[in-house]
Amino acid sequence: MFPASLDISTNIGAGDPGMSDQFTFPKTRILRKRSKIKELFAHPSGRSSTYPLLVFYRQTSAQDLPCFLFSASKKSFKRAVDRNRLKRLMREAVRLEVPGSNLDEQVGLELAFVYIGKEIRSIAEIRKSTRKIFEDIKRHI
Repeated sequence: MFPASLDISTNIGAGDPGMSDQFTFPKTRILRKRSKIKELFAHPSGRSSTYPLLVFYRQTSAQDLPCFLFSASKKSFKRAVDRNRLKRLMREAVRLEVPGSNLDEQVGLELAFVYIGKEIRSIAEIRKSTRKIFEDIKRHI
């Protein structure tokens, strides 16, 4: 139907089924169950803070890989665009820092990242905070 030079299945882009999963944050790693989220905030194993992030974490008996929750305050960031951007930045920082932190080996770990800053920071600053938080969590687990 199309000449070989116009084969659209080889294009890599958003929504393309051929896109590599190397640059995505798996949905199985997102903490979604309301009961688990309530339990995490009600009875955390600990918390760690490095501006502009605050992290609550909890060890569970489940044999799953670590699950993450990302949150930004509606009080501090009125526009949904800003809140969504912060959550994307936090998700990207975690995706980049988890492999180097050996936190992936911890089974049954749930983490909630809360953005406590008043302005949107750069990805470099968020990654630096994430790295420090992961080091702190490794020391306490």
